[in-house]
Amino acid sequence: NGKKCLDLALQKIYDVIILDIKMPIMTGDLVLKELLKEYKVREKTKPYIIAVTAYCLREDREKYLSMGFDDYIPKPICIGDLKGSLNTYIECLLKN
Repeated sequence: NGKKCLDLALQKIYDVIILDIKMPIMTGDLVLKELLKEYKVREKTKPYIIAVTAYCLREDREKYLSMGFDDYIPKPICIGDLKGSLNTYIECLLKN
């Protein structure tokens, strides 16, 4: 559930978090909002956070990216989409 995800993400450092938007107790967009706030307060480096959702219209992608997600993968997840997202993350690491 989203609350458990939030708790785990604040206890340990992760490089990548794949966050489902539709979760019980706390939705993925609320988890993201809390994570961004906590990482800023704690001055921690934000992990690469990927939204995973069944909402798959073009405007949905833009919506989640504008919220602060680093990438977006529609459901059902295709291995090619996941590889592409992780490759984007790795390219960002190599540039910095």
